[in-house]
Amino acid sequence: MENNTLKRHDRIVKVMSKNNLSAIIAMSLENVYYSTGSYIVTQKDIRDRLEIAIFSENHEPTFIICGIEEQLVKSTTWINNIITYVEFKESPINILIDLIKKMGIGNNRIGIEMQFLGASEYISLTKGLPNAEFVDSKHVFDEVRMIKEPREIEILARGANGTRKSIEAAFIACNIGDTEKILANKMITNLFHQGADELQFLNLASGERTLLSHPIADQTKLKEGDIVKVDFGGVFTGYFSDIARTAVVGKPSIIQADIYKKLIHIEKELIDKLKIGVKASSIYKKCEELFNKNGLPFTPPHIGHGLGIGIHEIPIINPLDETEFQENMVICLEPVVTFQGFGYHVEDTIQITKNGPKILSGTKFNDQIPIID
Repeated sequence: MENNTLKRHDRIVKVMSKNNLSAIIAMSLENVYYSTGSYIVTQKDIRDRLEIAIFSENHEPTFIICGIEEQLVKSTTWINNIITYVEFKESPINILIDLIKKMGIGNNRIGIEMQFLGASEYISLTKGLPNAEFVDSKHVFDEVRMIKEPREIEILARGANGTRKSIEAAFIACNIGDTEKILANKMITNLFHQGADELQFLNLASGERTLLSHPIADQTKLKEGDIVKVDFGGVFTGYFSDIARTAVVGKPSIIQADIYKKLIHIEKELIDKLKIGVKASSIYKKCEELFNKNGLPFTPPHIGHGLGIGIHEIPIINPLDETEFQENMVICLEPVVTFQGFGYHVEDTIQITKNGPKILSGTKFNDQIPIID
């Protein structure tokens, strides 16, 4: 991991310099992990326990961390210059201010993750460094993280496969009359058996509740003739999985079988077009065209996204994103449709390769809707 992380540092500095930044500061769980190699889970649970990494072309990288995380960080990071602070007694922002002054860049243009900096922290930072120009650096990290390394792709493939298998096994193990909660619990148990470290999200619903965008499973019973919609993701070694599936309870109606078959064929055709040089916006427009051709209503604001340490990485497949697909991007493609009172959702994980798209989720496309009976 150390060599990969050092290479990431070089890419970060290169993109940073291209954006005329004297330094760049990582503060989010995702970018701290990506740039330092240390996955500090309390960053998402305790947001004011800041962990801060700063990078500059002409200075040694520095990692400012809460003292209670020192042992973990020293065992995982490649960064040698580590500064600890005592929680509730010392301010990591004040330490950062002093560090920037010592680096001699207190009057320069500095990138920082604005989305992960609290208002009070930003006020303290700008007050302590009144001559510095702080600009949002999200796009810098996005650009670097967009192309995946072989190890990242291996983890993402493992997560995608494990999540798909967890859903499919739960469909087989459940019966008519079971509750959504029973089905959800089986999926969660399966996910950890597949090697997940954390559950990230599980949106599951049946019947008319499938019209909801992000439903939470409840005590609703699975009734014959109902559609079941699942969007499911875990965390595997710091990387997300994100897989969606649709099933029917009992024998599907002619319309249900037809809608599902059309959706699968559309997904397969779109995946085949995920090639180097193709724009994200063109895939969205092609999806809209295929929906119209098949007589399906088309309403989603996006139909896919990059995947990695973040759940929604660039590119986002929407009508405005002109990003061209590049080799070793990893994309989640997820066409969704609402028809005659039910929502249908399928989603798979795809690697962009020089030989065309590679389906990391191990999906064998079958246009027969899965049945829970």
